[in-house]
Amino acid sequence: MVGIEGSEVLVKFVFDAPSAKEVWLAGSFNNWSQSKSNPAYPAVPLQQNARVVMELDPKTGYWIAVIPLAPGRYQYKYIVDTSNWQEDPNTPEHVDDGFGGNNSIIMVTMPAEAKQDAPEEQPAQ
Repeated sequence: MVGIEGSEVLVKFVFDAPSAKEVWLAGSFNNWSQSKSNPAYPAVPLQQNARVVMELDPKTGYWIAVIPLAPGRYQYKYIVDTSNWQEDPNTPEHVDDGFGGNNSIIMVTMPAEAKQDAPEEQPAQ
């Protein structure tokens, strides 16, 4: 789903942690915000260090967050119960986090129908 002005895509993050009390999403898109003192998205934009609090789907036991992201490559992790940082086991790409673990990677692209509305690039001459 394309966001306002066609510059963002709504991205759904899903994490399996049915016994968790709370799960947050942190990454390069929100400056790795993890503090409870930071306001939660959507009260403030992600770029302003908003916390992304995931919601538990009682039917599936999965934690879910849907956030708008511009096309690009983002690193992220899930924070379980305020201190347990976990990578996404379902994403194929990871990168060293510098702390002995890995960050998960997501590539966000515009949907095909949105690309059709964009002007075509011409090859360099």
